[in-house]
Amino acid sequence: MSLVRGSGCVTAAKNIRKELKENFPCVKFSVRVERFSGGESINIYWVDGPTVEQVRKVSRKYQHGYFDAMTDTYVESSNTFDFGSSKYVFEHRSYSDQAVEHVINKLAGRWGRENIPTPEEYNKGLACGKPAGSTESWEYLIFEELNKTSFVDGVNNKISVVDKAGEDDKSKFHVEGSEDTGYFVVKEVGGVTVFATSLGRAQIFFKRSDAESFAEIARASDALAG
Repeated sequence: MSLVRGSGCVTAAKNIRKELKENFPCVKFSVRVERFSGGESINIYWVDGPTVEQVRKVSRKYQHGYFDAMTDTYVESSNTFDFGSSKYVFEHRSYSDQAVEHVINKLAGRWGRENIPTPEEYNKGLACGKPAGSTESWEYLIFEELNKTSFVDGVNNKISVVDKAGEDDKSKFHVEGSEDTGYFVVKEVGGVTVFATSLGRAQIFFKRSDAESFAEIARASDALAG
């Protein structure tokens, strides 16, 4: 990967896009430059994918200082960086219904399903009940679990093909192409269009809802691998 040398937020944004694509090839990012009276910012948006902390390992070196609330001033960094910079870099992560459902099911295994919300209820701010034995609400528990959950394979960003029951067939393949929907269209094989979400390790959704058997899915997987 070759970064662009230069200064300013436009150069920084270009290099952030390059680094994010290199580190998380299965995730679609939007990197935008915004200017205001006191300077400029770079805003990074994505759905599911890596955690904010994982993205910050790439993005925060492009911020050339920080705001010190104690002195109410912006403190410039003394470090020299030759690949662009911005006054502020902000990371904005959102979550698909599939990611929320994945986390809810994970928490249900820990706390049970008493008062458990649906993804729709969580997204509407209606997950106010508490699981038995917890002092925290479902909303807080889901929020915290989402924040710390990475939906990409940290080693190679490959995705496993699974059937509707969730049985992993252990086959791996690289995702090819992407769409604005947040899903990655892999390939259409034998009438089955295979989609891989940015949920990374073990989530595949089939456009055709009546996939006849696990064998059909395995054939699609074999074709993809080939």
